[in-house]
Amino acid sequence: MKSTFFPHFTIGVDAYDAIPSICGDYGHTAVIVGGNKSRAAAEPLIRRACEGHIDILGSFLYGDDATF
Repeated sequence: MKSTFFPHFTIGVDAYDAIPSICGDYGHTAVIVGGNKSRAAAEPLIRRACEGHIDILGSFLYGDDATF
């Protein structure tokens, strides 16, 4: 399957697998920032994709309402 990278998001079946190659250029530590629902859904997948590549230092709520 093909993934497509856009400046502010990536789509595709293997999009989470691309996190280390995309974000690794910016460093080796990161935090996860988002709403409660999005973090609950994506955080386990993000953490799994980053194992051994990027250290996730924390997870933080941004806002309280859905925003673009």
